[in-house]
Amino acid sequence: MSPTIPVGAEVVDQVVSGDSLRVGDVTTYEHPLHPGTYITHRVVSIDRTAAAPFLTTRGDANAAADPWRVPLQRSMLRVALSIPLLGYLLGGLGSPFGHLLLVLMVVAGAVFFVAEMWLRK
Repeated sequence: MSPTIPVGAEVVDQVVSGDSLRVGDVTTYEHPLHPGTYITHRVVSIDRTAAAPFLTTRGDANAAADPWRVPLQRSMLRVALSIPLLGYLLGGLGSPFGHLLLVLMVVAGAVFFVAEMWLRK
């Protein structure tokens, strides 16, 4: 979604009525070909006349629309805001090194707390 949402940003989605989505909105949805994987793309068209209404989406960095249709559901996710670089931080914390860093921070905090309490006596 670069340049609108830079690489490494984390998005905050808002649950909205599918009927409230408009062309130009940025939405997050489950990839139709890869369940469990989510995509954040811009709505480029909405077909509400079909028996099963659907969205056509496209990433801002892509020249062509996505080759799939996104079913228009009763409730959908619309991007409310993006936080630059937070995705890198969250991804790093999920790594083995990130887990070690978190444990060390908790231990250091506990040691600091105990030392502070002990020194106050």
